[in-house]
Amino acid sequence: MGETVLVPILVWSDDDDAADPTLTGAKFATLSAIGRWPVPDRPLLAGGAALSTTAWRSVVAHNRLDGLVDAAVGGHERSGDELHEAFGSAELPDVAQESLSVSVHRLLDEGAVGLALRSSAVAEDLAGRSFAGQYVTRLSVSDVEAATAAYRDCLASAWARGTRGYRQRTADPSSAAPDDPAMAVMVQPMVHLGDGWAGAALSDGARGVVIEVVRGLGDRLMSGRADPLRWSVTGDESPEGALAATVVSWVRRAEARFGHAIEVEFAVRSDESVPVVLQARPYDTAASHPTRVDRWTRPTGLVNGLAVGSGTARGVVCRLDHPGDLDMLEPGGVLVTSSTDPGWLPLLGQVAAVVTDHGGLTSHAAIVCRELGLLAVVGCGDATLRLAHGDLVEVSCDGATGAVRRVDPTP
Repeated sequence: MGETVLVPILVWSDDDDAADPTLTGAKFATLSAIGRWPVPDRPLLAGGAALSTTAWRSVVAHNRLDGLVDAAVGGHERSGDELHEAFGSAELPDVAQESLSVSVHRLLDEGAVGLALRSSAVAEDLAGRSFAGQYVTRLSVSDVEAATAAYRDCLASAWARGTRGYRQRTADPSSAAPDDPAMAVMVQPMVHLGDGWAGAALSDGARGVVIEVVRGLGDRLMSGRADPLRWSVTGDESPEGALAATVVSWVRRAEARFGHAIEVEFAVRSDESVPVVLQARPYDTAASHPTRVDRWTRPTGLVNGLAVGSGTARGVVCRLDHPGDLDMLEPGGVLVTSSTDPGWLPLLGQVAAVVTDHGGLTSHAAIVCRELGLLAVVGCGDATLRLAHGDLVEVSCDGATGAVRRVDPTP
């Protein structure tokens, strides 16, 4: 008989097999690989553990969800809905529950001020398919009971309608193989509980690094609810301030080691200026990235903001406050709202462009619009006040600046 190989349920970031994305998911595996880089290139990392894809399979088997998973992966909508509900209330087998409890107690005993549970799916953090904002993150988790609920939420989020729609729209049409549905879930110590900074950076070696930060937790930046501080650094420029300089320096070294452009999410304690890297993934350079352009040729209009994409689009303003306002959406129109989150995804397939009051280039809305090839102007400040529902407008983006102009509907 061959030797029995035990596949771990709980994997710590410094374990030998932590960098295997089929076991720990793409997000955790990348961070674990970064943790093995030479010290000069290695950033501070949150560390922690992952309930592996083996744990996911144990939950599927224990709750007899195999058939639903197969049907949902095959595109059966009702099975996807049922699976979303089933994971949200799934009973964890003893081995998964015990492993989760071990990770929570160990990290809290080591002094964590709270925990963050984040998805680390096999199909995540892929070039052009980041799944940004599609999977759930739960912050400031304080005990095993809350961690158990957060774990279920992470697993269920892979089967929400918006996530399934994103997966379908971004799938490689040349590939007949469906995405691997397995998901690991990361259990990490919180860097801070809102008394520091959260940030993200986009890097394209030819064009520079863009950094955005907000005071507080990262969900304010990623959701687009907050308007971030921003640095755009090109060439040999050095940004002002220790934090921005440190981020740029590390991002450039990381880009060289990865061999491709990257997106990075990080957090910083209020009493320090050293970022703790929470996530690093490929950045699709085929999508837009801010560039230096002559300020006299930049598009300007009634409403101006940061551009996602390059080109123009024309349509009537669909001024919506909530993704449930479907009766106000005109196919091919221009969605104008305060900010968007993953709940808006089903609407994005029906519009020509998106315009928001708030958010930056690293918000989930901007990332998803880039990946869907959809023009967007974000962080306008007053779009919902200046643009009236039913106005005919033209959206112009040059890869850096975006503008919205009213158009005379008469020939």
